[in-house]
Amino acid sequence: MSLEAVIADNTSAIRELIAALTASAKAAPVPAAPLPDATAALAAEATAEAATAIHEAAKARPTPAGKTKATPAPTPPTAAAPADAVPEQKAASSEPPAAPTTYAEVVAAVTRVAKAKGRDAAVGVFAAFGVANGKELKPEQYAAVVAACAKAAE
Repeated sequence: MSLEAVIADNTSAIRELIAALTASAKAAPVPAAPLPDATAALAAEATAEAATAIHEAAKARPTPAGKTKATPAPTPPTAAAPADAVPEQKAASSEPPAAPTTYAEVVAAVTRVAKAKGRDAAVGVFAAFGVANGKELKPEQYAAVVAACAKAAE
């Protein structure tokens, strides 16, 4: 959904709320003197109608897809965890974390397979990932494709 569409939705919702509030203000004018009991009941009824109109206007406004906030599930306190359930700590590796695989590395790996085993072998690597060419791969698949190419080139 574009930003312009969201702004238009918000603007229309605000206009509907203004109309509902304006209608409720006209229905229940503020008197100069204290209200008798019968008039107070009418004013309370008008206020309830205005609140209903506001709620209906809010319900009529569409919620943008994917914009709802999920509340996280509460987690148990850490003090309640038994001592033997402590997760294992991995030793710090002396190697730095590997950099993400780039599309250029995928192209180079597929080219090596094609030169070593032929075009059909390179196409077979792509077929294993359900794509026809490297442009259809997702970035998270790049490392697996490079590994598959290394195995296929052997």
